[in-house]
Amino acid sequence: MQEATLIQQFKDFYSDFSNQPLSLIDQLYDPKVRFLDPIHEVDGRDQLKQYFSSVGADLVHCHFNFLDQIVDEKKAYFTWEMDYAHPRIKNGTILRLSGVTRIGFADQILYHEDYYDMGAMLYRHLPLLGWTVRALNQRLAS
Repeated sequence: MQEATLIQQFKDFYSDFSNQPLSLIDQLYDPKVRFLDPIHEVDGRDQLKQYFSSVGADLVHCHFNFLDQIVDEKKAYFTWEMDYAHPRIKNGTILRLSGVTRIGFADQILYHEDYYDMGAMLYRHLPLLGWTVRALNQRLAS
């Protein structure tokens, strides 16, 4: 697969993540892909499918808006905003999270790592923990 085609298919997949069939992972990711984010590390395409199936089971909305990218022959970096909604986080309200993704590829994606703030994604939206995180953030900022 050509680099430009792979990058576009990657962005298309995540642009409407909550409505994508997991079978598209076979087109994008190498069978030995290594995937990392602040929650999990998985090795292999089958584990990636299981992880996405688990994470996506309760998501009612998940869309990525890619803001910027740097691409060369074997790797790419993207900045993005993810709009997401989960029934157990802030009553299912659509929330926005900023992050960065780094991928390494040949014909398919061999490595994928996401960087984002778990406090902004989850912790600050939980009833008791959210109050604590917000108080700590305010204290550190003053």
